[in-house]
Amino acid sequence: MTKKAVLFDCDGVLINTEEIGYKILSKMLDDELISLGHQPPMYSREKYVEILSGITYPQFVDRMKDDFKQLTGSELSKSFFEKLGQKISAAEDTEMKAIDGVKTLLTSLKSAGISFAVASNSGAEGLERKLKKAGLYDYFLPHVYSRDDVQNEKPAPDMYLLASKKIGNFSPDECIVVEDSVTGAKAGVAAGMYVIGFVGEQHRIDQEEAHLKKAGVSSIAYGMNEVLAEVFNLAGKQLPSNSHPT
Repeated sequence: MTKKAVLFDCDGVLINTEEIGYKILSKMLDDELISLGHQPPMYSREKYVEILSGITYPQFVDRMKDDFKQLTGSELSKSFFEKLGQKISAAEDTEMKAIDGVKTLLTSLKSAGISFAVASNSGAEGLERKLKKAGLYDYFLPHVYSRDDVQNEKPAPDMYLLASKKIGNFSPDECIVVEDSVTGAKAGVAAGMYVIGFVGEQHRIDQEEAHLKKAGVSSIAYGMNEVLAEVFNLAGKQLPSNSHPT
């Protein structure tokens, strides 16, 4: 089936928020561990991806509390998540940006008449803020969908099924999903869509690729040029002459 639409996750696919969050979280966890007499680091990049990536913030808080207690036998400090939120917000003001190649990809999709939307487990307000900060909001408007638009967030397929209907009443087999998390990949697979596992930017590690393949992705891409090439191939479109996929 020729593909007609691309549905993007946000964090880690469109915007570098995953890396910003990990950098700050890992430092704060190390400080907590030291204060309790433990030797850091105890949270590797792989562990972070395995238990925290692709979920909602309330789910993240609950998982982080439970995992830290199980790992150390101690509770995280009461002000941990308040300070974490403050630090991430401050960092995002200065460090948040679109992932390399995203704007070129979106411009190429538009020129080729391929529909696209963003569908994120973020809340609507946070998603809008991040997209605007990264200069991507106008590319997607009005097709910006969040967990607030559906009854069941990822890994349920609801968000991707909603987006496919809203942008053109496309059937699942006409849609491509681009995801970097296992949670999101499972949502795309459950929706019956072709899922590209994005393992780009700084989070290109073997374990992440293996986790995404286990979740059932159709292919793996290591950068937006590869996403562009695969989307145009699946859509039966000629690749733009100014693109240089690697």
